[in-house]
Amino acid sequence: MSESVFSTEKTKMNLSAIIPRKPPFTINTPKDLFKAHFLAIASAKKGGGKTTIINTMIKRYMDYGAFDDVLLCTPTYESNKEAFATVIVNDTPNLFDPIDTDVIPQMLNFMKTRKEEYYEYLAKKELYKKFKKDIASKQFNLQEIYDIYEEYVFEFMSEKPTWYYKHEEREPRFIIIMDDILGLPLMSRPTSGLTNLIIKMRHVNSGSGCSICMLVQQYSSQQGLPKTIRNNTNILMLGGNTDTQQLVKIHQESFNDREVPFETFMEIFEYATAEPFSFLVVDFYAKEKNKFLRKNLDEYIILKDFKK
Repeated sequence: MSESVFSTEKTKMNLSAIIPRKPPFTINTPKDLFKAHFLAIASAKKGGGKTTIINTMIKRYMDYGAFDDVLLCTPTYESNKEAFATVIVNDTPNLFDPIDTDVIPQMLNFMKTRKEEYYEYLAKKELYKKFKKDIASKQFNLQEIYDIYEEYVFEFMSEKPTWYYKHEEREPRFIIIMDDILGLPLMSRPTSGLTNLIIKMRHVNSGSGCSICMLVQQYSSQQGLPKTIRNNTNILMLGGNTDTQQLVKIHQESFNDREVPFETFMEIFEYATAEPFSFLVVDFYAKEKNKFLRKNLDEYIILKDFKK
């Protein structure tokens, strides 16, 4: 080995990086679910199973308790109502029209309002406990109870405060589904705020963040997603009818640095998508580095010669 052209010297002061015990913006999830928050892209032709695989994933997160509600940004909800039924909370869909020029601020405001309502609920819950205690103690007459609790008296007498969602031990968490938005101004207009939302999704809503799922028919073609969005993708789901030109582009953008030859990538893709409505799922931030590929959601594809 040739002699090194440099030498090193440690600082006298301790300036080593202080690693946080828990990475920022993370949500506890089961081993086989993806890290959250995330941007998930499901790409397949019409009728290829995009809605099914995305809704299945979201339902598993919600069953576990990682997320509470879904915001649907789509112009075609009425024709896909049944497909989204599994992720609708309290039988009330939170619908947003991607045609609206301010749809991104609308969704951000919805999440902000829910978060504010959550802390209002916690305060009201504590007030209700005090109200019940004061009633039981009989140390106040009825007029004094009215004076103390004012506008809450009749509400507290009829029912205790309730929260929208099952989990009231933490702030509410949201997933946004965007479907059939390619070609709309939301996607093409720089001032729409979509790209900024995706880049900052872990920071929005005063640090609570959100996750985003996008359902598209074209991933990397001229009519597909901008590169800025593709570069921020955490989970990519590719349907079997993805054309070769797109697969070449996807391999160039996402697999070259993983030292996965194109031939190997194609062999994996063909295996994963052999059956109708099947997907190759790529987890770019996998919990275990050798488990970043899946057939659908429930089968890992492990490369024998993968270099961790």
